[in-house]
Amino acid sequence: MSIQRQIEDFVRRVLPTVPRPLTEHVILDVFRLIERSDDWRRCYDRFVDETRSGREGDIEGGRATVNRLIGKAVKAVLRAEKIGEASAPKCCTLIRSYTILDVSQDA
Repeated sequence: MSIQRQIEDFVRRVLPTVPRPLTEHVILDVFRLIERSDDWRRCYDRFVDETRSGREGDIEGGRATVNRLIGKAVKAVLRAEKIGEASAPKCCTLIRSYTILDVSQDA
């Protein structure tokens, strides 16, 4: 299974635990949940390891790839539209910025 598909499946497991109603900051909410869960953080770290471009120590390259794929998966699963970008608060250490989504069509 491709890393993209694995990450989409991972996002499908995380999304139901995001507090409702969803807000336009749902991507930030997903990353906060990943950060707070030991199991989900282990999955995230494994994805980073798998996408590091094969170079020892290229953690940032792996994180950038995984973060982008998680954001895309959240957008795709929710069938949401991008409405902007935002800087992540310092309390979220996994990301520096994220896409703001229109989740008004979420069921």
